Amino acid sequence: MRLRRVRLVGGDDAIAVWDDEATRWTAIPSAIAAVGEPAFAELPADDMIALLAGGEETREALRALCVAARERNTDAECELVPLLPVAPVLMRAFANSERHWIQGAR
Repeated sequence: MRLRRVRLVGGDDAIAVWDDEATRWTAIPSAIAAVGEPAFAELPADDMIALLAGGEETREALRALCVAARERNTDAECELVPLLPVAPVLMRAFANSERHWIQGAR
């Protein structure tokens, strides 16, 4: 299972899963909304760590979501822009200072 953060056309960030059959990234929240099945609503669509920790059950649910999205011809437009793999909740101020990086490299 390959996951990555993508930017949707509206400007929001989302997590996408790679669909091997369609050879494209499928934005999980957009696919859940387009498919509309209650079984997929339980997926943690905005939490990459929970998706990765979900195990085989989550992987199967994501595969089924990709199949359902493909069958319904849903296509969530997204841009593949370089984003951090996870959205940091807090950025420590010292981690961004030049002095910190220089002293850390010594």
